[in-house]
Amino acid sequence: EMISCDWSSDVCSSDLTDMPRPLWNGPGCDRNRNRDRDFEPCWRQMRKICTLELLSTKNVRSFGSIRLDEAKHLISSIQAQAAAGELINLTEHLSTYTSSMVLTAAFGKVSKVHQMTFLRLLKESLPISSAFEVSDLFPSYRILHPLSRVKPKLMKVHQRIDKIFDIIIAEHV
Repeated sequence: EMISCDWSSDVCSSDLTDMPRPLWNGPGCDRNRNRDRDFEPCWRQMRKICTLELLSTKNVRSFGSIRLDEAKHLISSIQAQAAAGELINLTEHLSTYTSSMVLTAAFGKVSKVHQMTFLRLLKESLPISSAFEVSDLFPSYRILHPLSRVKPKLMKVHQRIDKIFDIIIAEHV
């Protein structure tokens, strides 16, 4: 069946920015549980500020030395493993590289213990947060939300990540 041009132009021209964001259990598990609702009217403006200020060319260039140091560390650790004849887990090396870059940019020097704990918790949270939940399929049925098996597990991991952040922040204060 053919769709009329008028109908398709009406559908395609509808403003998607006015559409409500879908409900999902995952974002509600952070430290600020329901406080993010206060920012919903201005989330587009916040995204713009982050893009223009935090990710400006000047700020990205300012982290160049961190990227260079971490890249040198990555190459030296791969070379050391290759010289020893060990198997090289490139996924582990790249995830360590990325997390150490982000943590160093965000918090300055972070101990390897905290870095590895943080990375382990992130790896632990990924399969939990991507697990199948019926409430994600039917977000408008709020009766399904308390039946979630994923949310309590995700909350525990988030609490442990918060403890790591609190320790890192306390060390820098």
